[in-house]
Amino acid sequence: MNKLFEKYYNKTLANDECNKLEHQFEQDRELLGDYKAFVMMMEHIAHRPKTIAALNNLNEVHQGYKAVKPPKIKNDLKKVLIYLSIGLLIGLTVYYYVSNQTNAEIAPTNNLYAQYFKPATISLTTKGDNQSNLLNIINTNYRTKKYQEVINDFEKLEQTTLQDKRLILMLGNALIAIGNHVEGQKTLLPLKDSNQFKNEYLWYTGLSYLAEDKKDLSMLLLNQIPKSSNYFAKAQKIIAAI
Repeated sequence: MNKLFEKYYNKTLANDECNKLEHQFEQDRELLGDYKAFVMMMEHIAHRPKTIAALNNLNEVHQGYKAVKPPKIKNDLKKVLIYLSIGLLIGLTVYYYVSNQTNAEIAPTNNLYAQYFKPATISLTTKGDNQSNLLNIINTNYRTKKYQEVINDFEKLEQTTLQDKRLILMLGNALIAIGNHVEGQKTLLPLKDSNQFKNEYLWYTGLSYLAEDKKDLSMLLLNQIPKSSNYFAKAQKIIAAI
């Protein structure tokens, strides 16, 4: 299983195997926990040289303080102040190195969701028929954030029109925006295998999981966003803050 985890972690797993493993993660929380432990181990290995260097530097600082002999001062108050200063300096040194090992402060997931969730900007082209008139109304309501009206109008669209992936993204965003995360996630699922919209699926579904405080599932998706995506930097900030 570790070899499978390693390929998934390094994004070298074939698409069908990747989809199968993600489905297993959603069904088996214990397996997801095993993968999370694997990720923590990999990150520990990656950061170990920095940690060792920091500890060595800290040890040198400590040895330096041991080598310094405080002068003999008759005034006890001055001695106390000197030792307090040394203790404070050591404490600040420890804090500096420990804080450098932490990527970011842990932030409440709902605050992160509210900070980063902005519905996708989508433009629809219409041809002037009845469906086009309805699409224009949907487009206007979406731009003006009348998401419930968008959802209601989607029920009037023909099935062939609903196959447009831009509309799928729009409806999924509208559902997530009103807090209907389960339906929003289901709606966005067809985008998972789309070359054009896969990053949107990973980003918005990951944010939706974040709003539900399903941090493991959120990180699982956000970690898959490639560096070439506009969402990559924001996804990494969220991962660091969880």
